[in-house]
Amino acid sequence: MSTSPVGTGINSTAASAAATIKNPNAAMNQSDFLKLLIAQLKNQNPLSPMDGTQFTSQMAQFSSLEQLTNINTNLAGLSLVTSAINNSEAMSMIGKTVVAVGNTIGVTNGTPSPISFNLPSPSQTTNISVADSSGNVVGSFQAGPLGAGNQTVRWNGKDANGNALPDGAYTYAVNAADAGGNTINAATYLSGVVQSVSIQNGVSMLNVGNSQVSLSSVTQVGQ
Repeated sequence: MSTSPVGTGINSTAASAAATIKNPNAAMNQSDFLKLLIAQLKNQNPLSPMDGTQFTSQMAQFSSLEQLTNINTNLAGLSLVTSAINNSEAMSMIGKTVVAVGNTIGVTNGTPSPISFNLPSPSQTTNISVADSSGNVVGSFQAGPLGAGNQTVRWNGKDANGNALPDGAYTYAVNAADAGGNTINAATYLSGVVQSVSIQNGVSMLNVGNSQVSLSSVTQVGQ
């Protein structure tokens, strides 16, 4: 009886199957793994077959690969469901007043949006400075002594000469100090009515005046 030469383990046929994976750095999927396992079983040396321990180990690897694939599929589906829920929640906020983390205010039809911030302790002096989109300070005012907690003040939308500033987005900074002159770090917020919602790369962004805020940055929702 003539026999073709065989080696221990995988022969040339199995090696050919392995060669079908062109990129050695690519992750194997279930199909690739199963093909290699079948090729190994079909072409093993009959004089030195694969032992049961090795076979069991490879089957365990295949089972693990299948479970990981299923988990990834389920996570992808869960991500889509979560995104849909977030988008729906964002849409429901249109027309409502929200407070979100940030330091942006807008001027619309000559009327500035309110300036909101939180002081961890009472202030003796509270100076608010407003800057344009280029970072130039265009206005400032004293808000006076304020207590600890959430505060809301109004800016008149005018520069130092009393001229009304154009509509647009501005940023503000709070420089507060206590009676001893110690700096108080204020947490700043932006507030306004949600006019519309934009979805960017699956993330819902609320259009509040001249600003965009993420749904996760919203701290308060009103009517």
